[in-house]
Amino acid sequence: MWKKKLTAIRGASCITEDTPEAVQKAVSELFTVLYEKNAINEKDIVSIQFTLTPDIQSMNPAAALRKAGFAGTCPLFCSQEPVITGMLPKTVRVLITLYTGKPAVPVYINGAERLRPDLCR
Repeated sequence: MWKKKLTAIRGASCITEDTPEAVQKAVSELFTVLYEKNAINEKDIVSIQFTLTPDIQSMNPAAALRKAGFAGTCPLFCSQEPVITGMLPKTVRVLITLYTGKPAVPVYINGAERLRPDLCR
């Protein structure tokens, strides 16, 4: 049995168009998969940080997360991803800091697998 320790879990998802509905769907799907693969208990979350590419302006992913019914009481933060030549467009990234007794399983979906093919299974 693993002892609980402070851990960070990463994830990312791409959207096809910059609409509130697309952001909402991507964030909800990403967190559903992250929670399932990592057996996350929300009481163990310390904070959640998002970054998004500058071509996403229709909705803050932190607001989308709350609207989807996740992370009702934990601190959320969102910032813009730095603009880098060749960056993957329309991408939402997340870093969840939490206490867990299990190894972190990162989740990259909807085209974001290109960011870390070494971590995608």
